[in-house]
Amino acid sequence: MTVSSVTLTSRLLDANLDPDKDLDQIAHPSDPTYTTTVSIAGFPLEGDKSSFVTVSNIMGFKGTTMIQNIEYEYVGEFTGDPLSHHENKGLILKLTTK
Repeated sequence: MTVSSVTLTSRLLDANLDPDKDLDQIAHPSDPTYTTTVSIAGFPLEGDKSSFVTVSNIMGFKGTTMIQNIEYEYVGEFTGDPLSHHENKGLILKLTTK
């Protein structure tokens, strides 16, 4: 393959917060979901840059996307402990044509 890097940029979408708690008392969300932009350098061909937006959680993400007029199913799975800092985790990203 020609992929040289995959970069994820995420924004907290929903934290399933308890509406009875004061927002200042909430230290960590219980079940966070994110809007995530997946940027792939070197896909589908060397020198290409592709990206798509998905919804992710601490375990990963999946869905379908169009890249250069080809529809792909994707599955992203984070490796390592789900509660580890992102620097201590990895990503397995699988893209298959539909």
